[in-house]
Amino acid sequence: MKLTLEQALDKSPLPFELYDWQKEEVKAAIQYDRFALFLPVGAGKTGIAVMTAICWNDPHVIVLLPPILSVQWCKFLNSIPSSGGALNYRGGPKKRHDLPVENYKWLVMSTDIFKKDYELLYHYFYSKDVTTIVDECHVLKNCHSLTHRRVSSFSAGKKLLLATGTELNNPGDAYGYIKLKTPGVYRNSAHFSNIHVEETDFFGKTTKWRDLDTLQANLYLQSAKRTKEDVHKALPKATYMPIEYELALQHKKLYDKLVNDMLLELPSGGKVDATTAVGLYTKSQQIIVNWSEFAEDKTLRPAIFDVIDQVCEEISLGEPGASKLILWTWFKRTTEAVLAYMNSKYPNSTVAAYSGADSIKSVARFLDDPTCTVLVGQPGSVGMGLNPQHLCWECLFIEAPTRSIPFKQAAGRIDREGQKYNPTIRVAMAAGTIQCSMFKNLLSNDAEVMLLQSEKDLRSAIYGG
Repeated sequence: MKLTLEQALDKSPLPFELYDWQKEEVKAAIQYDRFALFLPVGAGKTGIAVMTAICWNDPHVIVLLPPILSVQWCKFLNSIPSSGGALNYRGGPKKRHDLPVENYKWLVMSTDIFKKDYELLYHYFYSKDVTTIVDECHVLKNCHSLTHRRVSSFSAGKKLLLATGTELNNPGDAYGYIKLKTPGVYRNSAHFSNIHVEETDFFGKTTKWRDLDTLQANLYLQSAKRTKEDVHKALPKATYMPIEYELALQHKKLYDKLVNDMLLELPSGGKVDATTAVGLYTKSQQIIVNWSEFAEDKTLRPAIFDVIDQVCEEISLGEPGASKLILWTWFKRTTEAVLAYMNSKYPNSTVAAYSGADSIKSVARFLDDPTCTVLVGQPGSVGMGLNPQHLCWECLFIEAPTRSIPFKQAAGRIDREGQKYNPTIRVAMAAGTIQCSMFKNLLSNDAEVMLLQSEKDLRSAIYGG
């Protein structure tokens, strides 16, 4: 039996207050068994999705998402009273097989793991009431993909909630969502094409669409659709978003060896000396991004690159009307590694402002050149004096300062007068590393400072209150 929003909040209060418009979307969603949240980044899709699932009141919920998001989803779910507990369903086949699935209401897993264990999951949940949430559901745009087919089959006759802020690359993507949430609108893909495809080229690719007003109306049936402009007044001035991610197993082992032994012997015969307090403090930070350098293996890819990829996809980097992106780094070797990665992924699109670059020239190009979409910046070099608010409202701290002033100065580049959009300020932290304690130190330091200044501190801005 479904719960009302009031009953759900009384049973499992969220650690923050939903805005009135967010409550409206939950109430709209629970009228159906299938719904989509097409809401912008920073608009609170996670809170709306979780509260909708709680209202639907199924005994089991499966959350499918990019693997980089699983840690923070589990932390959030486990912070909710009487939530039923969340299990991060991951690991090798044997480990997954031995997980105590029956002890948890929420199973959080990547779409790849879901596909690998589909038969096992399907048979276990076949006769059970289960809700499926697909976060960053743009992976379902292609109705012919295995991911789409698996989600469609698993959720048949059950509740399904989709969530993304970047739903379409082209009108044809709409059919993938419609087939899942409102399957009666079109009989099949041929029916969809007959109505909306006007012209195709020699290869069968659509070159001209028709009746897009109807397609738009059909796409947003049983959906919440708001733009960043729509929610601007309701959201806080800035959305702070901690992102906790995990290092690869071998990377974490190397990190732990450095921290525990304070000395790494390199394959070449060299050594990384962290036997002093300062050396350990700096090296343990640098190894998080610069895994390949510390392991002397250029083929190794740090997990932070996956976080960067996820952010770029979320904000539709490079698309017309999208925000530019600032990536904040602290160490020179990190800045150079991120600069090289971004220019390999988006050729000639990234500049850097740090001690090893012409920061003035880099900033000028970032501000004036539409083809330059990314700035990799060191707060000491460009944390003050940069005013990109007319073209940038997204940033990610890859390495964050531990003191209030450089952090707030850097974040203030996009959170400032003249900003038209609610800026999103992300802070990445590698789980089980020094970055987590450094972030706590930042919050503690800021709280002390704000006691003197009688202002709202960062902890309140990030976690509410």
